[in-house]
Amino acid sequence: MSGKLFLSIVFMFGLNSTHAQQRVDSLAAYVLDRAVERIQNLVSCTYTAHITYDVSTADLGLVKHSYTDKVSMRFPDKMLITSTGDKGRRLMAYNGKKFYLYSYVNHNYVEVTAPETILGTIHAINNNYGIEFPAADFFYPTFTDDIIATGGSLIYLGTTWVGDKECHHIAGMDTKGTGFQFWITDIQFLPVKMVMVYGSEKGGPQYEAIYTDWVLNPVLSDSMFEFIPPPSASKTKLTPVAQTK
Repeated sequence: MSGKLFLSIVFMFGLNSTHAQQRVDSLAAYVLDRAVERIQNLVSCTYTAHITYDVSTADLGLVKHSYTDKVSMRFPDKMLITSTGDKGRRLMAYNGKKFYLYSYVNHNYVEVTAPETILGTIHAINNNYGIEFPAADFFYPTFTDDIIATGGSLIYLGTTWVGDKECHHIAGMDTKGTGFQFWITDIQFLPVKMVMVYGSEKGGPQYEAIYTDWVLNPVLSDSMFEFIPPPSASKTKLTPVAQTK
């Protein structure tokens, strides 16, 4: 899963051995491949990602936080994300040339020259500035192969229900003990839920993403991906990750 956004995932179903032999169920790989293929064939999409995550504190232990991202994408080079929650209200826009991040709380924005594709921009902004995007792993065409390449396990657990949707349930663990679970709809092969547990960290903090409100191939105009700074908004700069260490 090298190059993806949320990859330090650990522990699953009480399994904590880092020496387990690789096991890859062909059905698990097939379902993930179908989900990736489904997304790769889209012209555009919108969806909502409901994110919850744990933060370790010295006095309270793990504290759970959450935020919600509403996402619009037109492939290969248009993206708009509006976010509300514990990370503050913000907007991220990408028009194929520039990436913008606007904070409604601080009333400021940044402008960064971006690569020519959505995935290139997600990768560059995340690697260079540490900005996370809403559980975008499924948008990478090599997602399944990257998981298998870790040398760990990928197991098909059957079907189950998430709300009113019947889903394929898949779990896995790599050789470093990082674990993950995915729920993929039975008919459309769209992601419904993703769970990770960071078992190498104190208390095993968790990350969960629930995908809702999928709309496939909507008509999305160029103008919705353009960012015009609000009056009196100040322009600032992003701090590179290397400078924050």
